[in-house]
Amino acid sequence: MKFLFIIQWYGKLPIWFPITFKTMINNYVDFLLIGDFENSADIYINYIEKNNVKNIKFIYFSKIDLKKIIKKKLDIDLYFYPYKCCDLKPIYGILFNNYIIDYDYWGYCDIDLFFSNLKVYLEKISTNIEIISGDTNCPIGPFTLFKNNKLNNEMCKELDLKLVLESRLIYGIDEGHDFEGKTLESSNTNNMKNIIKKNIYKKDILNNLFSVQLNHYDYHNYKCMDLVYYFDNLYLLVNKKFIKTGCIHLNEKNNLDFSSLNKINIKKILNKKNLNFCISNEKFYIF
Repeated sequence: MKFLFIIQWYGKLPIWFPITFKTMINNYVDFLLIGDFENSADIYINYIEKNNVKNIKFIYFSKIDLKKIIKKKLDIDLYFYPYKCCDLKPIYGILFNNYIIDYDYWGYCDIDLFFSNLKVYLEKISTNIEIISGDTNCPIGPFTLFKNNKLNNEMCKELDLKLVLESRLIYGIDEGHDFEGKTLESSNTNNMKNIIKKNIYKKDILNNLFSVQLNHYDYHNYKCMDLVYYFDNLYLLVNKKFIKTGCIHLNEKNNLDFSSLNKINIKKILNKKNLNFCISNEKFYIF
């Protein structure tokens, strides 16, 4: 089966992205990055071309392009700022339908993920599975995949998309959370979690493929997270035992010390044959 993750990004690519990029390369699934990247993507695009990387593609798509396609396909005037892309994730099956044609599953993930060997987790997925989630609640913004069919691709039409996309607020419809003090219930709209429950049998949803959240491992209690990436696999140190996981979401990244990355040239990271790194006691190390 073929899997595609779509990532939207407007602005300069973040400091940790060289690590994310390295963990994406030739990692069983394809990645399509769509946005403007503020001229920070050239080094990655050149690497892709020179090293014949087949599973990662960058598509330049300006803010104006984005607003035009939403107007054309949904007749909605998008209130745009970069974080608003969270509310666009469920409609990728409509917005970018020309990119998902050849895939069995399409989905969305966040740019602040580090990936392990995804083949281990995805190669034996049953074709009966409609939704694949990287956590206990389905769907989640950091890691969700949909079987590529009309039901899943157009299920988002049951959302009040006009209200959501024309608002300056973030509704979090990709997950079912409430953001910025405005609840979905009070605005008479819905979220993907509820719509999926209504349309898809529970047995056809694969929850908790692996937990992607670092703070599920008592980060707040211990102020320490031990994560090791070694020979294409991620390991978490939990209760003095290393546990293999499929990917990790840096949802505590604002507390992380990435100063070591400032001292390493991006080209050196990209050219490392074996990229090994760890996060411990809120500090990032690469070796």
